[in-house]
Amino acid sequence: MKVYKFGGASVKDAAGIRNLAKIVSAESGDLAIVVSALGKTTNALEKVLKAWLIGDEKFNSLLDEVYAGYMLVITELFGQGSEVKGKIDESFASMRDYLLSAVKGVYDFEYDQVVSHGEIWSTIIVAEYLKKNFQDIEWCDIRESLLTDDRYRDANVLWSESTVRIRNTFDFNRKRIYITQGFIGGTFTGQTTTLGREGSDYTAAILANMLDAECVVVWKDVPGILNADPKWLPDAKKLDEISYKEAVEMAFSGAKVIHPKTIPFISFP
Repeated sequence: MKVYKFGGASVKDAAGIRNLAKIVSAESGDLAIVVSALGKTTNALEKVLKAWLIGDEKFNSLLDEVYAGYMLVITELFGQGSEVKGKIDESFASMRDYLLSAVKGVYDFEYDQVVSHGEIWSTIIVAEYLKKNFQDIEWCDIRESLLTDDRYRDANVLWSESTVRIRNTFDFNRKRIYITQGFIGGTFTGQTTTLGREGSDYTAAILANMLDAECVVVWKDVPGILNADPKWLPDAKKLDEISYKEAVEMAFSGAKVIHPKTIPFISFP
């Protein structure tokens, strides 16, 4: 089996999700698909969180803007009045209820409870869209399988317990394709945690390690690992091969194409 990871930029809109489906349709083997929040959802939810924590009622309108963006994607993919809209409506309502009623805790804890919703929403949409073309598919809530400690915003994976749960959940004798979230996990007590900003690559590497995957394929909006950020250097060159040491140096120097925590689980030629 293989692990496919799709970043937020690659599923930022309906066209991106259609492209994801096209990519998946070309793969005949077993797949675990890790999906990030759509586009800039994480940034947007960070703004919602900040406004809420300081008591600024603007958090409601900021959340409305996020909702409107998701509704646009859903309408383009499924039309009006779809079941998917109902699922997303329910999740947004649950989050809004939390913001209106919860006693505010420390920033790191609240960050994980609020910002993690982006991955839930995106994977619901992607899974339902893929079900239009594939029967053998299942959506998984990674928070029930990828157990972590309670170090919020930078949680550590509990490897032994998580491995057992992951292997039971991602049972390829039952389904060929599983859709799940990057970036997030859960504690034994059911609290949501996150693995660190841009942590979806890390999730993909974790799953590949626990499931003995053939490979991890990271689908991004760039052609590969480049020698510079193309947003800053338009003529950046693709590196066809890099050493493990070079990959480590790039990751820990801030190259977004490789998450630092991912490095121990991958190798390069």
